Amino acid sequence: MDERANRGLLMTLCGVWIALVAGYMIWCVINDAGLYRWLADLEVAQFGGYYPKWTAILPALLLCSPALWYLRRQAEIAQATQPTGPAADGARLGRSARNLAMIGVATGLIGTGAYVWSQTLPDGSEEAMPFNVAVLGTGAPVPTHKIRITGDVDPDATTGVTESGGAADNATMYAGFRAEGAAVAKDAPLNLFVERRMGGSADAAVLQGFMPDQEGYLVENGLPSLALRDLETRNIRIATPHYVLRPGDTTRRDPYYIAAALGGLLCAVCLILALITGIKARSRMGPA
Repeated sequence: MDERANRGLLMTLCGVWIALVAGYMIWCVINDAGLYRWLADLEVAQFGGYYPKWTAILPALLLCSPALWYLRRQAEIAQATQPTGPAADGARLGRSARNLAMIGVATGLIGTGAYVWSQTLPDGSEEAMPFNVAVLGTGAPVPTHKIRITGDVDPDATTGVTESGGAADNATMYAGFRAEGAAVAKDAPLNLFVERRMGGSADAAVLQGFMPDQEGYLVENGLPSLALRDLETRNIRIATPHYVLRPGDTTRRDPYYIAAALGGLLCAVCLILALITGIKARSRMGPA
C-alpha cells in the first residue's frame, strides 16, 4: 500500500473515530452513564456541582483532538501541493465552507432528532399512578411513567450534595425509602431513595421535605458517587441496582434536552463558520 493510500485510510479512520466519540458522548448524556457520569461525579465531589453541557463537550473535543489535528495537517499538506492564486484559494475555501455546512446540518439533525424524541416521553402532566415499591428487585417491570409511592423515610440513610454559591447554599438530598408496612430488617439493603432539592442542608429541614407520600420518576442507579461513598462509609447497605425517585416534570426529557442543546450549539458554530468561509471564498474568486 503506497503512502497516498495510507493517508487516505488514516483520514477515514479519523472520521470514523470522531463519529464514534460523538455518538458515545450522546449515549452517555442520554443514559447518564459512562465517561459523562464519571466526570460529573468527579466535579460534584470537588466543586459541589457540575456543568452538564461542558461536561459533554470538553471531553469530546479532547478525545477528537488527535484526529482533528491529523486531518488539519493533511489539509495543510494538500494545500501546499495545490496551485496557488486567488481562484485556487477561493475554490479551497469554498470546499471548506461546504464541508462545514454539511457537518452543521448533520449535527443540527441530531439535535432536532433528540428534541423530537424527547416530546414522546412523559412531560409530567400525566397523573401519578400508585406503585408498590416492595416489588423493586423482584424482577417485576420498573415503571417509566410518573408514580406515587407510600412508605417511610429512613432518617439514618439520608445524604446529599451541597452546592455553594450566590446568596445561599443549594442542596440535593437523598433519603432512603421503605415500603409502607414492609417487614424489612433495619439493616436490609436499601433499593430506593427519594431525591429533593432544597435551599439548605439542615437535617430538620431535610426530613420535613420527605413525607410518606411521594411522586416522581424512577431512575436506576441514580445516586451520585459522592452520596454513595458517604452512605458506604456509614455502613449503610445499598442494593444493586438501586433506584432514585426523582421529582420534576422534565425528568425523563432532560437528557434529550441536553443532547438537543449540544447538537444545536455545534450546528450554529459550524454554520456560522461556513458562512464566514463562504464569504471569504467569494471575495477571493471575485465576481462570477
